[in-house]
Amino acid sequence: ADMAKLHAQSGLEQRPWTAQEFAQLCAAENSLLIEQDFGFALGRVIHTEVELLLLIVSRAQRKQGLGKTYLQLFEEAARQRGAKICFLEVGAENTAARALYQKSGYVEQGLRKAYYHKLNGNREDALVLAKTWA
Repeated sequence: ADMAKLHAQSGLEQRPWTAQEFAQLCAAENSLLIEQDFGFALGRVIHTEVELLLLIVSRAQRKQGLGKTYLQLFEEAARQRGAKICFLEVGAENTAARALYQKSGYVEQGLRKAYYHKLNGNREDALVLAKTWA
């Protein structure tokens, strides 16, 4: 999957990441990438923590459970690399993603006010979520 293209076409209201930004992230030793036909999950593992940076599903393939599947694959790969907890940030207005994370066992840890810079010039709060594995 062309991650930069998928990200740009995902409907997110922030600036899409460039191919170079994706390449740099993926080249990092601690990078964790689950790449599938219709999307990807990208993060980084630091000791016993993993941070989910992006979970993207192609707009045409949404509402089929792929986000849940990609998230589960990401979590499993993170556990195999020693992660005990996963952190992520999600836009307060992103109700679909928030519902997925809540159903998947993520709990709100904090709020980052006006964290996301939207393309229309507005700002959006980010919720910090976490899930711990036994």
